[in-house]
Amino acid sequence: MKLQALPPRAIKGFYAELRKKYSKDYVKNIHGVLKRALRLAYTESGLLAEDIMSKVSMRSKVNANEQKEMQFWTIEEFTQFLQSSKHHVHYIAFSLAVYTGMRRGEILGLRWKDIDFEKKELKVIQTANWTRDGLVIQRPKTNDSIRRVKLFQNIIDDLQERYLQIEAYRKEYSEAYEENDLVCCYPGGGYIKPKQITEGMDVLVRKAGVKKIRFHDQRHTHASFLLANSPLPHIRSNEPTYSKTPLLGKGV
Repeated sequence: MKLQALPPRAIKGFYAELRKKYSKDYVKNIHGVLKRALRLAYTESGLLAEDIMSKVSMRSKVNANEQKEMQFWTIEEFTQFLQSSKHHVHYIAFSLAVYTGMRRGEILGLRWKDIDFEKKELKVIQTANWTRDGLVIQRPKTNDSIRRVKLFQNIIDDLQERYLQIEAYRKEYSEAYEENDLVCCYPGGGYIKPKQITEGMDVLVRKAGVKKIRFHDQRHTHASFLLANSPLPHIRSNEPTYSKTPLLGKGV
């Protein structure tokens, strides 16, 4: 379907399908990105004869301030950022953010046992956040609150490479390694403070020479790729890897 022939009912149908698989907040995020993109197509590019999103409403309106501040990377910017940060200690956190749309606390709480490589999906079972009193692990009150996230092959490859890194860390630290089963952790296995992710991203953004966005905005980048139906870029590493064994089955 050409953009000029896109009817409001098609967008509403798209939202209806998303609601079957994703959370309300996720659909709101998609709505915000799509509304901004199609409005620009009408007001600046002249690709649309009317603002079709004015005819599409959500039951719960997107917060106006959040929508105004929403930013995301283009495919070129995201590719450049990941290539530049490939060997950074927090690389897997950035890769997960864009390839899955997960929140920072969800990423920092992700465990290997939450990932099913055979089904190519993961479950968001816990979040890791820090308060003045220290680390706080939060889990859903019911099983119905557990969210499932489908995995692109790109992030599966990154996760498998990350697992090999973790195995090397376990051998290096031996008995001193903290067995938290975490995907995103310090070399010694400990939980990462969110502030370290934010500060690390700021440094890497400057290094990569891309526009500055918030960590949360990588969720918008993920949504924009889904909407554009664009193939997500695969970031290759030239760094020698450890002996690689495919990770299959439920968890690792």
